[in-house]
Amino acid sequence: GTKRINFTINKCNISSKTLTISDDHAIYDGKQKTPNSYINGLNKGTDYDISYGTNINAGQGVVTATGKGNYTGTKSGNFTIYQKSIADYQFTIPRYMYKYTGSEIKPPVTCTDTSELNKTYNVSYKNNTNVGIATITITGTENFNGSKEIQFEISEMNVSKMTVNVEELKCVY
Repeated sequence: GTKRINFTINKCNISSKTLTISDDHAIYDGKQKTPNSYINGLNKGTDYDISYGTNINAGQGVVTATGKGNYTGTKSGNFTIYQKSIADYQFTIPRYMYKYTGSEIKPPVTCTDTSELNKTYNVSYKNNTNVGIATITITGTENFNGSKEIQFEISEMNVSKMTVNVEELKCVY
């Protein structure tokens, strides 16, 4: 005789599988990072699909594998998106003679390539009041790290070309 037995083959849950993410040392560039990712022994597109988080800013990026076909469940993993060095950018200040005024001199700093930088940096000034060499330090923030310095000279005021007006002179004895 023949005996018929019905049984169910359950889908395999991929949550216990290892998701491998090839980091490739992802560095912030303003674009989404989609590192090559896979689950050994399974076929991408047949057994699972890969999706990505926003993965644009420096910090932790996310990759998620979602089972399909004979597989179910999800497996997520993280990778690092590193800050970009501010040293990769050029900064300028207006090029003219800075004369001693007795007050702090703070020339405006301009980044020559703002496509990614978007003013995510801090500017500080040092030795920028008296005659001599002043230093501007530009420090990366958010998606940028590192710092860069620009120096400028504060020169003496030429008093030989100054005119002094005296309107009223009173002498007290």
